[in-house]
Amino acid sequence: MVLGLDAGTRFRMGDNVSINDETEFSKTAMESAWSCLDKSGKIIFQGILEADKITKPDKIVFSAMRNPYFAAWDYNNQVKKGKALPDKPEQTSIGIYFDEKPLAAGASIEYVSSLFLSDSPLSIPEDKIIENKDLLIMEYLQKMQSSFSSGDYQEAINNIEYILALNSGHFEAQDYLTRCAEKMAEKKQDEISAEADRPAELFKKISELFKAAKYQEALDLLENFYGTYGREDLEPLQEMIKFKLRQQKLKKITSENPEYDQYTNFKKQAESAYSQQQYVPGLKALLGILKISPYDETALKYLTSYIGKIKAQNELLLSLANLLYKGGVDKAESDPLLAHGYFRILRLALPGFNKDEIAKRFNETMPEYDKPLDADKKNNAMSLIKEAAMLADDSRDYSGAVQKLKSAAALVPQEINLWERMIKNRALAAAYSGFDKTGFISDIKNSVKKNTGVKDSILKADAYLAKKLPAQAKEFYNKALILDPQNSHAEQQLKKIK
Repeated sequence: MVLGLDAGTRFRMGDNVSINDETEFSKTAMESAWSCLDKSGKIIFQGILEADKITKPDKIVFSAMRNPYFAAWDYNNQVKKGKALPDKPEQTSIGIYFDEKPLAAGASIEYVSSLFLSDSPLSIPEDKIIENKDLLIMEYLQKMQSSFSSGDYQEAINNIEYILALNSGHFEAQDYLTRCAEKMAEKKQDEISAEADRPAELFKKISELFKAAKYQEALDLLENFYGTYGREDLEPLQEMIKFKLRQQKLKKITSENPEYDQYTNFKKQAESAYSQQQYVPGLKALLGILKISPYDETALKYLTSYIGKIKAQNELLLSLANLLYKGGVDKAESDPLLAHGYFRILRLALPGFNKDEIAKRFNETMPEYDKPLDADKKNNAMSLIKEAAMLADDSRDYSGAVQKLKSAAALVPQEINLWERMIKNRALAAAYSGFDKTGFISDIKNSVKKNTGVKDSILKADAYLAKKLPAQAKEFYNKALILDPQNSHAEQQLKKIK
């Protein structure tokens, strides 16, 4: 192949190997392309040695024109390695050789070479650089299916991106992309639900403390709950726990009570009077205790004993009953809980006294939290709870479920399990408020579109590098980094090229 006077003597194998001497390259030593430069360094000829539909030669020789001119068929056996190519503007040449191969009668063989004029760096068109696409797609499909089966949906998508980079319309890859996105959305929902379990688990501890009548601990933990998750909708529950705590403290006076010293003195007087059978002074001492708390268990125990001792003294019993009744009436508006305690004592200790009136007063002052559940209210509450469950389970309408449960709690606030349900749904409503499943799936697919461009550049860059065309490889690695600045593969390969 004679190149002409203007070709000069500057050859280059690939991008980096300069050829200034008579040189030959074997099939394994040659790169994918060669070029010829004029005296200014401008590329004027290029040839492709290895590419799709190109027959790679077994040997290539770079020489001055006169040498192979006189021995064209066998000059590859006469190459004077290391001999400088002439400096003067003399014609140069390239010899491309293929080893002999036996052919059967009538058979033929085709050898394809590529030579073209160009003033740009040698390149193979990017739409031709990737070979065996179908085989590559099959490999990525197998990896995709394996990752999907093991639940590694992100890795499955990684392989889908490679497939779509090779064939943007690949039906199975598109189908798996949708399936992966759906699975990832479900996984995200599970994570959100797990996050919502935290306040529910904390509230469950509050519920357990309440059921165990550990009201102070339940109230303290509820305050901590407020600090983390807010107090919205929970004020009625807090009021109920406070009521139960006060009721509990009224049953057993402790040193925390500001009237504890008085209580202790009255208690000593009542005990002393009883032991000395001085029942009237003893009753006065007991009335002092009951004024502090009509629920005090010790006072109620002694009162029953005293009444048993003076049951024949009707006037004394009537006077005691009137004092208790007056105490209840006086407290009916200012402190219904204490008033209820007085009427409760009359029903327990003096059941014959003004029975109907006491029963009426007893019912009027009974705290809401102590009343037996009304059948109609309970049924309505149960219906609301079922509706809330349907909203939450069927349509993930957790906010709607919370509203239903709030209405149910207004009917039966003493049902602590109902509050647990409301907390769980409130937590789910908050967690899902920023989650849109359709948008989540759409974001995944949009990300795949972007990443498919990255994968396309990586595949081409790797193919150019395999063809020993580092300049083109570098170009496509840089394209990948424009789309994905953190792409570690592109970064590592560029370091190798440099």
